[in-house]
Amino acid sequence: MSEWGGLLAGVLAAAAAWAVARPLWKARHSEAAEEPSPKMEDLRARKEALLGALRELEEDRESGRLGEEDYRLLRARLKAEAASVLREMDSLSETTPPSSGADAGRPGKRV
Repeated sequence: MSEWGGLLAGVLAAAAAWAVARPLWKARHSEAAEEPSPKMEDLRARKEALLGALRELEEDRESGRLGEEDYRLLRARLKAEAASVLREMDSLSETTPPSSGADAGRPGKRV
């Protein structure tokens, strides 16, 4: 009976190890699969550059280096371009299929 007890303990230990390791393994592999596309990386970089330009524009206006009319014109152009980038980012994220079937049907995930 002790052989069966040892075998049962080994099977239970292996099952417990699998139950603990599986979520960790899946999380690590799903993170690698969900890396953003080069297009999305480009859009994020453009968005950050536009936000920086808007901040700099505000500083130039506050310091008096830029007149109010020029400020309004440049700000409108930058905001329009930023809005375009954000729309493109939304469009890209909506059309990108999930990386694996594991997330399909999960609440909060776009399909």
